[in-house]
Amino acid sequence: MLEGCQDVLIGLPLIFQTADLTNANLEGANLEGANLKGAKLSKANLKGANLQRAYLRQVNLRDASMEGAKLNGANMMGAIR
Repeated sequence: MLEGCQDVLIGLPLIFQTADLTNANLEGANLEGANLKGAKLSKANLKGANLQRAYLRQVNLRDASMEGAKLNGANMMGAIR
């Protein structure tokens, strides 16, 4: 999805509000500080992802794989697990 854009995205806020990322493979992704409010991440692979300080309010994480994901400081109020 964002392949080849890494250099452009460095230092910019990642905003994926209400994005449909169902079944997305985000294993090991650096989403630190990302705004994912209301995003659909059901069945997504978030193993080892960095979600520190991410805004995850009202995110659908049903059946998502999150082993080893870093969630320090993440706002997960109202998230569906």
